[in-house]
Amino acid sequence: SLLLPAMYFLSSTNERTRGLRYRPPQVAMEKYSAINFNGNECLEFRIFDTCYDNVVQVLDNVVVMANTMKYWKPKFVEPRVTKIASSVMFGTDGNDNLTRFYQEEVHLDLLNAGLNILKPEYMSIKDIKEQRNFKVTKHTIRHNVKLLRDDAVRQYSEYEQRFAWSIELRKIQTLETLIAGKTYNAQSNENMEEIMNKFKEEAEIYAKEKLATKKSLTSFVQETVDNQRKGLRGKYTLAV
Repeated sequence: SLLLPAMYFLSSTNERTRGLRYRPPQVAMEKYSAINFNGNECLEFRIFDTCYDNVVQVLDNVVVMANTMKYWKPKFVEPRVTKIASSVMFGTDGNDNLTRFYQEEVHLDLLNAGLNILKPEYMSIKDIKEQRNFKVTKHTIRHNVKLLRDDAVRQYSEYEQRFAWSIELRKIQTLETLIAGKTYNAQSNENMEEIMNKFKEEAEIYAKEKLATKKSLTSFVQETVDNQRKGLRGKYTLAV
């Protein structure tokens, strides 16, 4: 299944490719799979896009299927891609751009290694990528991550300000709650000033508990970037 990133790439005819609903990235005995197998009888490659816009690609697809069959044997034949990763998340929808599948560096590593194994010998990787107007590189991925990090750093100053306000609000609310829950006896010897000071101390304790939950710059930036890139990593697990 770790060859699937390269197969999805080769299955497209241009920079667009259809959704994964009826061809999720799996090799299984299920009708709606990228590759569906019926026992030992036959394989159904549902992964390929239609070739209406590029009829000659039918030949390329046949060659890709033939190269794939080198790894369809009773005894496991380990493709070189397993040295890159033994397990990876892959495959997402949301648009029809081919690039949506390759937004992590490991996706590119699997793609390039898989292309070397599965592509037709009469085509170069450069030609295949140009045919699909594919310009994603590790540099562009790292640049996009850097932009997200820079933006998250700017967001952190706003987070700090909101957090400081929430601390003050927490202190006021706590103090009000303590006062509202206290019944005073006009004849008691309790000193009002002492009582208020005690309440303020308790409010400070509650505020410190809240302060302990404040995120550091590093954790805030990492969490923000991870949340924004979560959908790019893929929904399906590919594993050896």
